[in-house]
Amino acid sequence: YPVGSGRNYTTVEVARAVEKAVPGAEIAVGPGSLPWTETTVMRGPLACDRMADELGFRPAHDLDAGVAAFAEWMRANPERWGG
Repeated sequence: YPVGSGRNYTTVEVARAVEKAVPGAEIAVGPGSLPWTETTVMRGPLACDRMADELGFRPAHDLDAGVAAFAEWMRANPERWGG
């Protein structure tokens, strides 16, 4: 099953979510969409429609909440990710 919100987020949106979740993080995002080009377009967003229909599962977090939860897990479990 693909798991996602059904929406592709921009690099800037993800960077801002990380900055909110990680005190002191400063992320600079430049222009452009490399490596995506007109001949290698970005895939569509992953959605949980099938999983919702078959299993009743829907994602519980939006982008900000998901990044914040993952950042908290990383802070609590540095031995699990090499931090």
